[in-house]
Amino acid sequence: MQHFASDNYAGICPEALAALLAANDGHVRSYGDDEWTLRVADRLRELFETDCDVYFVFNGTAANSLALAALCQPYHSVICHQLAHVDTDECGAPQFFSNGATLLAVSGEQGKLTPEAIVEVVTRRSDIHYPKPKVVTLTMGLPVGEAVVFFDRKLSDDFSYRCKQAGQLASKMRFLSAPWLGILENGAWLRHAAHANAMARRLAAGLAEGTGLPALFPVQANGVFVRLPGRIEAGLRARGWLFYNFIAAGGARFMCGWDTAPETVDRLLADIRELAAESA
Repeated sequence: MQHFASDNYAGICPEALAALLAANDGHVRSYGDDEWTLRVADRLRELFETDCDVYFVFNGTAANSLALAALCQPYHSVICHQLAHVDTDECGAPQFFSNGATLLAVSGEQGKLTPEAIVEVVTRRSDIHYPKPKVVTLTMGLPVGEAVVFFDRKLSDDFSYRCKQAGQLASKMRFLSAPWLGILENGAWLRHAAHANAMARRLAAGLAEGTGLPALFPVQANGVFVRLPGRIEAGLRARGWLFYNFIAAGGARFMCGWDTAPETVDRLLADIRELAAESA
């Protein structure tokens, strides 16, 4: 049974798995000197059309925290949205790895920062008693195995040492980097993302048209947020559906993935409609 609690529930996509299995063949250099890691770094440089530095770490918390630590001194501050993952879901890791840099959380509709809000924070104070604004961080979710990309190579000085110290230097780095090559080649990453987004739109449309439960926010990616009546929420869980109550803005969160089937979306919608009719 497919679920909607998180796109992390899905298995690895075929293209990434094929690359991972191919990277497992034979003996290659370790700690990122292998051909897979070097090829992926070059592929990302082609994608971004710049000579950037690329580092691979295990997860998003490490990527966010170490990147911010590389950009900030302890007396600096990082501007983020009040719902940002760095502020709500990383257990103080950005502050820990930066030796105390402050997060300045800003409000904004739909979890987004506006230029005006950023300017207000930057110009709020300039005295020595206030943490000096240095970085703006924007949230983006990716699969397991994250890439930290520095467009300015001067900012990545000694970043490899930060990765090593934080336990993020994988000895068999190819197993982190090879799946990237699998999804970057032939546009697999775009196809799978487009499918996940389309399934989210299908779910949102079905909720609005069939049950009168509109999404709380515009569906702009692969997540749907909706406020479910208690009976419907309990009924779905009793029928085995897994989903989260969104910790930030209330309501239920349904996440679609690269493998979410249209039939699964339709079964979920059918259960919601049936439960709504029973509650009427």
